[in-house]
Amino acid sequence: MSTFNGLSVPSYYKLVNGVYTLKQEYASTDRYWISAVFLDSSYLRYPSHQTLQVIPSKWANEVLRCASHADFLGTPKFDNKLIGYSDVEIQKIKRSYDWMVSRNDPQKLENQRSNFYRYFNAHDERRGTDFKKVFPELADFFEYCKTLN
Repeated sequence: MSTFNGLSVPSYYKLVNGVYTLKQEYASTDRYWISAVFLDSSYLRYPSHQTLQVIPSKWANEVLRCASHADFLGTPKFDNKLIGYSDVEIQKIKRSYDWMVSRNDPQKLENQRSNFYRYFNAHDERRGTDFKKVFPELADFFEYCKTLN
């Protein structure tokens, strides 16, 4: 089970590959379904300032790339003897993409982005962390959100 959120996007492709590797490694004909590993991708809705919808739309292509890659690694047909992603696993990633691109009104989105900065900036201050070092791919977005305060 994974929760697809705004911070997940830069590394979700790596997760798709990693789960596929686990599917291969732990496959066994001793059970009805050969694969013991499944990826259940649910998208985060709350808190709204951490959702897929809050990050820039240029990242939507990365979410779609993850879905396409899972589709490429999918089973060619519904069969309990094949290793790969099931249609359900693939559709859940595609659904995350669809939800991401169905954005809120612009004022609400700006408010969520402002809250994104305020939350992670406060987190950095309290915990002594550095958002831009942990998520360098989102550093420009973090700086943009800072300007909304």
